[in-house]
Amino acid sequence: MKLRVRVIAALLALVPLVFPQEAYAKSIVELNGVVATGASPGVDTFGHKLIRAQIWSSAGSVATVLVQCRASSPISNPGAPVAPWYTVATITDPSAAGEYWSIPRSAGVRLNVSAWASGTIYGVVEIYND
Repeated sequence: MKLRVRVIAALLALVPLVFPQEAYAKSIVELNGVVATGASPGVDTFGHKLIRAQIWSSAGSVATVLVQCRASSPISNPGAPVAPWYTVATITDPSAAGEYWSIPRSAGVRLNVSAWASGTIYGVVEIYND
């Protein structure tokens, strides 16, 4: 009986290795019902191996949303110069069903509504640890 308990305890100790908590996604709402131009504050993504963004809108929206990244951020590299934002994807007139983008590894990601004429724009950045 003692051996069985020890074996079960040893197997349970391995659960975090097989199913690490860090592997789960964290979603950060960046655009929540936006009806004008402007950029979100950005998400520190340094050290995350998988980054995704989903952008959607009310039906018939007319807008352009830029998915932007930067190579360094004040959080990931304090005291270093903060890199400028560069565009990795341009979404024109996002649909109600949404657009889903995989983003290259970077220190920061933001969503920028660079042009807006009508509709309500939404966006979420997802970061995954490995």
